[in-house]
Amino acid sequence: PSPPPPPPSPPPPSPPPPPPSPPPPHAPYIIAGPMTDGAVDITVGFGSVTRNFTSLAVAFSVPIESVQALAADAVNGRVADVFLGSSKRYFGLTLIGAEVPAFPAGLAARVLFPDGTGAGDVAFDHAKTYLEVDAGRTMLPLIS
Repeated sequence: PSPPPPPPSPPPPSPPPPPPSPPPPHAPYIIAGPMTDGAVDITVGFGSVTRNFTSLAVAFSVPIESVQALAADAVNGRVADVFLGSSKRYFGLTLIGAEVPAFPAGLAARVLFPDGTGAGDVAFDHAKTYLEVDAGRTMLPLIS
């Protein structure tokens, strides 16, 4: 009798998903980084253009535990004030005062979600998320 055939080889592993497409060169965007320890970092950018923003509003599909502002005014260095909506699914960043703030692109905030919130549960509410780049002029960002 001949020996039994060897067991079949396992299928090769699936390739990793492709990285997200970069935004167009001059389009404003807001990106939520991967969830780490229940928090996501919110980054603002303008592609290849250097630009400031005056306020930011981000809404999520799930409640927010807390928000830490990381954006600081380019002129006076004041860190943005955080405004958390009553539903706790929305927050805004800006500075209230006589001068219009000028926050540079980059890391804007860290958002902490309640214990038990999974990365798959967190999504932007596109209808309530915006970036203001000049006082009174809202630009809807590309969100990824």
